[in-house]
Amino acid sequence: MTRIEYITRRQVEVDRDEIAGAVDRYLAAGGQITILDGFQHVEQPKPSFNGKIDPATILKRRRNSLSISERQKLRKLAEAL
Repeated sequence: MTRIEYITRRQVEVDRDEIAGAVDRYLAAGGQITILDGFQHVEQPKPSFNGKIDPATILKRRRNSLSISERQKLRKLAEAL
């Protein structure tokens, strides 16, 4: 059966009380708590761009399509042949 306090209190508060009780039992049994330094995040510098472009890695770009005037000129050349 669910106790009434579990229904009316938020779950975070219930969990907080359970953890506090576990810590109290641990300390009562002779346990010790050591506070350590926290995690220090050190952002790594990004590698510098040297400007060199490797030809093997350059993407093959799509050629621009012919304009209407260029198509007409090609059509005239093809008809002339």
